[in-house]
Amino acid sequence: MAELGSITLKVVTDKAEVTLWNEYVDRHHYLSYKHPIGAALKYFIMSDHPQPQVLGCLLFSASVWHLADRDQRMRTIDQAVLSQSGSHPCTSISERF
Repeated sequence: MAELGSITLKVVTDKAEVTLWNEYVDRHHYLSYKHPIGAALKYFIMSDHPQPQVLGCLLFSASVWHLADRDQRMRTIDQAVLSQSGSHPCTSISERF
């Protein structure tokens, strides 16, 4: 790790950086690049030794913040189905995903 120098995160903001970030992820991620749903923060993982270089990419997407809402809706649906039929083919939400 010492050969890499300081490791920092750089927020990807301008159009050229966004294009480069998208290309890196499209080329190197096993699922390629898919546009995130909702707000997203993109970062380059940077090293400064011997010169500035990109080591990786990070993405934080707002869509994961909405999973709790989805799970609550699924529980509500489960309860409605159970109250109407008395049984359900899946015993929990996690079995479906």
